[in-house]
Amino acid sequence: MQKAYDELTAQEKGTLVLGADVFVFPHNDPTTAIDYAGMSGTITLSQYIDIVNNSTFDLYFKVETTVLSGNASKWSDLSCTFPVVNASTKSQLEWRPKREVPSGKTTETLRVNLKAYTDSGYSNLYGEDYVDFTYHFFDHSQGIIVDFSDFENSLDGWSRSKLGDYYFGELAASKAYTGAYSIKLVLTPTENKTTDSSGQVIPTKDYSLSKTFDLSSYSSAYFVLHYTYRRLQSGTESYSVVRIWTDSGLDYIIRVPIEKNKYEPHRIAVPLNTIENETVHVTAVFGGNAYYSYADTFIVVGFS
Repeated sequence: MQKAYDELTAQEKGTLVLGADVFVFPHNDPTTAIDYAGMSGTITLSQYIDIVNNSTFDLYFKVETTVLSGNASKWSDLSCTFPVVNASTKSQLEWRPKREVPSGKTTETLRVNLKAYTDSGYSNLYGEDYVDFTYHFFDHSQGIIVDFSDFENSLDGWSRSKLGDYYFGELAASKAYTGAYSIKLVLTPTENKTTDSSGQVIPTKDYSLSKTFDLSSYSSAYFVLHYTYRRLQSGTESYSVVRIWTDSGLDYIIRVPIEKNKYEPHRIAVPLNTIENETVHVTAVFGGNAYYSYADTFIVVGFS
């Protein structure tokens, strides 16, 4: 599994094997970007891990993490344990490491070792495997702003997919992060959802906002967006997932821990490839008038 994430096959991306019939799906991409502009103190990083326990054992899981490269003294809560995942069931675990806000752009790598035990005392090891997470910390105000889209009365050059008479993405004078307008992520009547190999709901690539950038003059580049609000009119759907991908082969699935029906901005950032024509696509899970969400202030930033 220790290859660059974008070099993995779909099957390799989906599976860490901890033992017979026990699989782990890191739901966040192991290459993670954090735009800490305006932040201070300590950042909590939510990393979701999907577990499929098809074994005949109830299993207890533990994360043990080491800093392979970077300043280990700036990290905390690197290791933790989780409740039981019963035999023949699946579960979603959330690992929440913390990192002090850096003083400048930095990249650090953590080795996340996931272990499965058959007992609640974590003494009888059933199986283990690991994945390396690389974190890119940056402040977009310290880089070169390639593009700033705040959707104030226009789409700022972003293209929209269409289904019949409906376009994906509507300008909305509501739930803005900056200015007065945001972009409403909705496309009636589709829900734009599918399931991945672990059975979790993710957005399809059928409908999106898209825009192309020339990033060939930079050594590194990132895309930043602000996800501000998710509307759920009825029901108990718990998914809130954003998908960002590029024509050059990057594909990021980001589960956002945002409370429903509450203005609660979350900043999302992902690395981009530094090529001449990097086309970025943005989509989310939505569902007619019962479920939709808002995003605002899209930023592309490059560093020399």
